[in-house]
Amino acid sequence: MAYMLVKHKVEDYDKWKAGFDAAAEFRKSNGEKSAVVFRNTNNPGELSVLCEWESLEKAREFIALPELKEKMKEAGITEEPDIKFLDEA
Repeated sequence: MAYMLVKHKVEDYDKWKAGFDAAAEFRKSNGEKSAVVFRNTNNPGELSVLCEWESLEKAREFIALPELKEKMKEAGITEEPDIKFLDEA
């Protein structure tokens, strides 16, 4: 399995979550199979999102999409996300 772990900060969780949910079909059509959102218990504006992808290639292509960057900005992400690509061991 191929995974992408994204860590980022948001201004407003509810605004971000609405944007994240609205982009579900966009992500799926680009190869995402599932996603789980985690919030930092000490700072609820710090999020980690673990996404399963059809392939690492599709995940890498997805993060390069200009449309994704616009969606992230609209959702209130306050800084460049930390993205890691993972293979199941």
